Amino acid sequence: MVGLANAHIVYDQTRSVVVTALIAVCGSLPPLMLPAVSTALAQRFGGPRTYIARYALSAVVAVVPVVLLMTGHLGTVTLLIWTAAMSAIAGLFMPSGSLVQRMLAPPELLPELTATAGRNAALAAVIGILGGGLMYETVGAVWIYAINAFSFIPLVISVIPLLGNEEPAEAARHRFSSVWSLLYGPEASLGLRAACRFTVLSLALGGYTVALPAIAGTGRGSAGVLSLLQAAAVAGGLVTAVVTHRVHGRVPWGRVQRGCFVAIGVGVLVLAWASRAGIGSAATVLVCIVAIIPVGLALKLDQTILLALVQMATPASSRAVFFTYYGLIPMVAVPLGQMAIGVIADRLSVSIALATVAALTLALVAIGPRLPMRAAFDELSRAENPPPVG
Repeated sequence: MVGLANAHIVYDQTRSVVVTALIAVCGSLPPLMLPAVSTALAQRFGGPRTYIARYALSAVVAVVPVVLLMTGHLGTVTLLIWTAAMSAIAGLFMPSGSLVQRMLAPPELLPELTATAGRNAALAAVIGILGGGLMYETVGAVWIYAINAFSFIPLVISVIPLLGNEEPAEAARHRFSSVWSLLYGPEASLGLRAACRFTVLSLALGGYTVALPAIAGTGRGSAGVLSLLQAAAVAGGLVTAVVTHRVHGRVPWGRVQRGCFVAIGVGVLVLAWASRAGIGSAATVLVCIVAIIPVGLALKLDQTILLALVQMATPASSRAVFFTYYGLIPMVAVPLGQMAIGVIADRLSVSIALATVAALTLALVAIGPRLPMRAAFDELSRAENPPPVG
């Protein structure tokens, strides 16, 4: 709901895809400056405590746009500042989510757990985006931000039972800089390095969604169209758990990932065609929705696989450090992907920007078997319980 409101407000005020992409930039920069602090906090207080602190503070700061809207001061600049503040809170407690999730299931069940969590998030996102579009058009954005502030409270309550159950390994003290030896040292894990690089690619390709406000247009009714397009982007996540369960143990994760990249490339190519085909507004929206749904599924499935493998393969003593590092990847990949797509869209066209994404994706599929990181990732993904590293 908030993502819909943010994108609509900024694009409606500026008519710029690049400025809309600044939402992702402001949501990413603060955590990049806080990895050492977040690692130290996670090792000092453990996953559950830092998780609770993150969402309790978020609930307080999330009230700010409600006040700004009611006083008439919520514009592009204030919205971007608020986004940066919320991001700074997330950055302070970056590894808490992965540490908590790692406590909830044995390694062999992590793919299913991660996929189920993704399915639930997708269900909530579909409901929130569609409901948010209707709410934005009828009662305004203030209720969207108010509900957002309230939504952090259940997250705090749900983790209270885990207090005192931190794994002994979390008490290990490692500087954040030790992550480089895990990735590039003499005993580095090539599989973890490959997983990180593929995560960068997947998240950057997901930046195609920055063009959705431009496809939806501006003016009255565009928030509803944008809600349909954004809902389509996350709808595929509803079946991620089912797909993960069906392929787990039957199809190598590396092959699944290659299939995901093919689906992303073809889907975004269709989206590029539809955005300039001149087939009428209703037909354009329908074709875009049909193209976006499999792209969203492929991206979610790929990121689920990558997260599960990273959680399984990271040695216990390095989890707080490495999960902080892994959590920072979206803070770099997402804004870079969105800004690059935004620049092409503003200077040339939305269609050309999307076609560029599609061409890059399909080119990666073609050259993938020749890349050393593909072999390293395939080796990692073949192991159901990868051995400890380092």
